[in-house]
Amino acid sequence: MNPVDFSTSKIEVRMGQTQPAQKTRYQLTLQPKCRFNDTEVRTNIRRSSTYPVVKWGVLLYPPCAVVGGGPGLNSSLEILRQWQGDIFAINDTAGYLSDQGIASTLYSIDAIDVPFKIGPLVKGAVLASRCHRNQFKQMKGKPVQIFHMIEDIPLTRNNNGQMGGIEGGPTAVCRTPHLFLRMGYRALVFFGIDSCFYNTSHVGGNRADAQWNMIIVEVGGKQYLTNGGFLLQVQWMVNYFKQYPNFLYNASGGFMKAMLEDKEGYSVVAISEDLRKQYLAGGVTVFSKEHKIEEEKLWRPPMMIESQNADPSWPATATSKLDKQETG
Repeated sequence: MNPVDFSTSKIEVRMGQTQPAQKTRYQLTLQPKCRFNDTEVRTNIRRSSTYPVVKWGVLLYPPCAVVGGGPGLNSSLEILRQWQGDIFAINDTAGYLSDQGIASTLYSIDAIDVPFKIGPLVKGAVLASRCHRNQFKQMKGKPVQIFHMIEDIPLTRNNNGQMGGIEGGPTAVCRTPHLFLRMGYRALVFFGIDSCFYNTSHVGGNRADAQWNMIIVEVGGKQYLTNGGFLLQVQWMVNYFKQYPNFLYNASGGFMKAMLEDKEGYSVVAISEDLRKQYLAGGVTVFSKEHKIEEEKLWRPPMMIESQNADPSWPATATSKLDKQETG
């Protein structure tokens, strides 16, 4: 499958998006489903069992950065170059950061067999035990630790002294609060988890699966091109950010930032043809009118200078808040 061109001139032609027939506020209820069967997952878990399991701790380390490959990530590269703590880069983002002169540790929960992009500045990896052996092989002697997801380990089984596995939502981002806080990081700061697209699906290039279940949503008068997986990710993470404001900090833009700042939530503007067919099969016919993209409303990544001027001191602020909390 060829990479998808996410430029606005192509979306309405190639994606066949439709909008609700009437100006009614619609939201979607989506159910995630793993694309790998149990046999594949169990095989991967068995093969990864020789690697050390991560250890748990309490407030052992300074805040870590969790970095996704959203199109707004370029606005944060200078901050990440000066980051004093650990940086965990999700999937191909590790290779992208290496190309930008930024060291990181690869982090993933995905069981795909295509090796993620890495580079000389990728220091090691923290991988779910369900990850494919090709991800482990390419590390070539660099330190690799594993963790078990809740789905992959019985609740009664001992996981390095703790019961159960890592909980969370359907994406790698959604598992990071439970994982890294249990590992002893005082806080997590999230970059590049915009959860929407512009021109490309990720800063490192297009991913073909990003075109599945595409959706245009509107929040606060701005529209965001996203997909089903990212919509679920935003819903999970907004809940986490609100539940744990002293431990989780968002430095990402796009759909994620909009949902954290807006109190009314999102409304669906249009959905892609593949998603519309799924709803039609279930008897839902509200998405019936062809949608014409309003480019002036569509979110675009900010320039670096805009991002820095908006809140240039937030990393120090986050750290000082934690210090105050501990001493107070």
